[in-house]
Amino acid sequence: MKIFLDTNVLLDHALRRDGFFEDAKSVIKLCLATGNDGYIAFHSITNMYYIMNRSMKSSEVESYITALCGWVHLGPASLDSVREGIILAGDLEDHLQWISARDACCDVLVTRDPRGFVGADESLEILAPGDFLSRFQP
Repeated sequence: MKIFLDTNVLLDHALRRDGFFEDAKSVIKLCLATGNDGYIAFHSITNMYYIMNRSMKSSEVESYITALCGWVHLGPASLDSVREGIILAGDLEDHLQWISARDACCDVLVTRDPRGFVGADESLEILAPGDFLSRFQP
């Protein structure tokens, strides 16, 4: 299964956010399981770097992102993707996440903000971490 992770799920894990860390950890474990592949948007890396540097040492941030790059795949990105995201109106960052997941032919996009993807076509399932785990965790 191709599992696309929204930036907020990765940040929940990296920053060990109360109330969200355990689900994020379990989602990532499923991405690492045999037969599954984890995907992220290219811009998630820079967003994470910026946000994580507010509360972590640079060396810890770089270590986390280096480890992430060891197992995750990047969804495609292009100027056409940006133009499409702008046309969709609303939250551009969410639209770019969805477009990247769709163009990578992912099966599901896991996000803590499923409402941010209202109006996206149904070619891609959008699930909160808890809902994803209820359906796919062995």
